Amino acid sequence: MTIVASILLPTHVVQVSDRMLTWQVGNKVVRQEDKWNKATVFGDRASIAYTGVARLPDQRTDQWITETLMNETDVGMAMTTLAAAADERLRLGQFKPAGLTVVFAGWSERASNETWPAVGLITNTMTQQGTATQPRSKFDVFSLEYHDPNVLEIHTAGQVLPASSKRTLSRGIKNLVTKGKSPAAVARLTITKINEMKNPYIGRSFLAVVLPRPVAGRPFTGLVGAVQSGPHPNAPCSYFFPTPKAEPTYVMPNITGGGTAFTDISVIPRALTAEEVKARFEAGRPKPS
Repeated sequence: MTIVASILLPTHVVQVSDRMLTWQVGNKVVRQEDKWNKATVFGDRASIAYTGVARLPDQRTDQWITETLMNETDVGMAMTTLAAAADERLRLGQFKPAGLTVVFAGWSERASNETWPAVGLITNTMTQQGTATQPRSKFDVFSLEYHDPNVLEIHTAGQVLPASSKRTLSRGIKNLVTKGKSPAAVARLTITKINEMKNPYIGRSFLAVVLPRPVAGRPFTGLVGAVQSGPHPNAPCSYFFPTPKAEPTYVMPNITGGGTAFTDISVIPRALTAEEVKARFEAGRPKPS
């Protein structure tokens, strides 16, 4: 099961998700892969990641999220749309197993043209307080805004981050912010604390999406670039944090909103051999251009 960690700060929101998928038969793990994308960037307003069932009958969960939200430009409406779509899929028995939690971490905007860091859940496996439950027959929508100008909130879903790790992480993030360190440093520290758990169901490769606070009153803006450097002012950024043995080909976050729905964006740090290209293509991975 995934861990989704969302860090809400006054100037940036950072969302980290691991990349492991685990296949189980009963209580026995039959396969694990540490190369799956679980993140979707919703313009300059939110990062979305899921924990739970990874595939529907016709597509991966991350593809379904991306395509469902392709025409939305408002975070609140996007959550309503996705919750309705999830209820319909659940009614048709298409979530197997039936549990799913989708986490929105980003920015909420009010009529006063003020933006505030916020986190939202579409879930049938968690309470509003973050406690895990047995899968329910209907999805709930929970959302929290943070109006504290000095906010430092850590929200986790899926696998639990121990309270002691959360306290240490909070102190570490506060220290990084005081020293003016970049959001990438916040993401790295978060991943360090997750790795210290040594949880076999959490991967060792991670994606972190960084969203600077958008300009109040500015219309929804699509993703300028999924990059490995930055962050760029007013533009979402993504970072890949690999293990030493990570594959050279990996998938960046999906991109959605405002009429776009891009999935499986490949980033290739080195030239692949013909054999590698063929193997990845035959395995269903995006074919490099």
